[in-house]
Amino acid sequence: MLERPAKPIVRAYWLPNPWVEVDYQSYFNQLLRAACSVTALRVRDENDIIILFPLDIIAYGAGKNILIEADVPAHFMLGPDNMDEVASAFFQVTHEMTPDAYIQCVVRTFDVRHGYWATGMDA
Repeated sequence: MLERPAKPIVRAYWLPNPWVEVDYQSYFNQLLRAACSVTALRVRDENDIIILFPLDIIAYGAGKNILIEADVPAHFMLGPDNMDEVASAFFQVTHEMTPDAYIQCVVRTFDVRHGYWATGMDA
């Protein structure tokens, strides 16, 4: 069995359209630092988290409304305060990079006991 079979997953949607690779790398690093700052997430480096920037089909409105979704293994979260800390950390770094955008961050938990499988788990 893996020492750590599940990782938090962060997805950011509708980021500014004129962003280039360096902007995404900077945002990735800031999200990673934010995740590392929340003890409950147990993130030490980029190998402990999955950060995704899905491609949006429509460019209209990009950068005006930004959605951040964080899915965290349920056994990481100790309570609502931890979920608030995660939401706030990801919101703050996003707000710093896109101060004029409306930003919404949603944190959810998932149960690794049901409907979950990952590389390295025993069959």
